[in-house]
Amino acid sequence: MKKTILFAAAASVLLFASCGGDKTEATSAESKVSASAALPVRTITAVFDSLGTEALVAGKEIKIQAYSWGVDERPVGTININLSDEKAETAGESDFQARFPKEKEEELKKIPLNATVVITGTLVTDKYGSGIENCTIISEK
Repeated sequence: MKKTILFAAAASVLLFASCGGDKTEATSAESKVSASAALPVRTITAVFDSLGTEALVAGKEIKIQAYSWGVDERPVGTININLSDEKAETAGESDFQARFPKEKEEELKKIPLNATVVITGTLVTDKYGSGIENCTIISEK
């Protein structure tokens, strides 16, 4: 039930913003999502899948909570934390990444496999996949 409510709230915010809905309603729904607990990866990817990337608002800031599957370097000069709702048996690439500048590499490599992280960032989807960029780590356990 909680997952359904989170999905509906996230989808509503993105749908209002992408369709030019009433700004007051969109702002109200957005504040409810922002004030809620961090969203799981499956909620974000479900919104990507159901609305398609065309419907997403570029630069929409979200907060996500997930397990770290380790880090990897991208050819575009970023370091990614691979994120999932499930624990990993070994480090590897996941379907959702948090992208950080290369300068954060040493700090990010200290995050252990399967650590629970809460990260804020802006939604992005491109040839490298779905994720968030301009990230800040809020907590790590």
